Amino acid sequence: MVAPVSRSRILRLIDANFNRAKEGLRVCEDICRFVMNRGELARNFRGIRHDLLKILLSLPFPYDKIAASRDVEGDSGRKAFLRARLSGVKDVFLRNIKRSEEACRVLEEFSGLMHPASSRRFQALRFKIYALEKKTLNRL
Repeated sequence: MVAPVSRSRILRLIDANFNRAKEGLRVCEDICRFVMNRGELARNFRGIRHDLLKILLSLPFPYDKIAASRDVEGDSGRKAFLRARLSGVKDVFLRNIKRSEEACRVLEEFSGLMHPASSRRFQALRFKIYALEKKTLNRL
């Protein structure tokens, strides 16, 4: 079990990566829906977003504890970064799908410290995203 002080920091990390994964998946979903006009792909991304939330809500602590760990003002990485120029929709898609995959990996690693079963569920979700990435790139 994780010590109480560390638990708060881990919850903060889980919150940030949950938001990162969900936002990235939403961008990919909207690309499939509005740019590609591929309803099936959009529904697949939406399903993964919903699965992500289900896993988060299955953790052994209430969501309000996760949200309470958020410290936007105190986040040392909050300052804007210089971003590479994007050359098109494919670049936007790639940036966001990779962001989602990486965030799921972090969720997989750190949720396992407090709830090993959720770690396996985040891992399975990450592999679903890998498969959907391939399927989408073949059509983009």
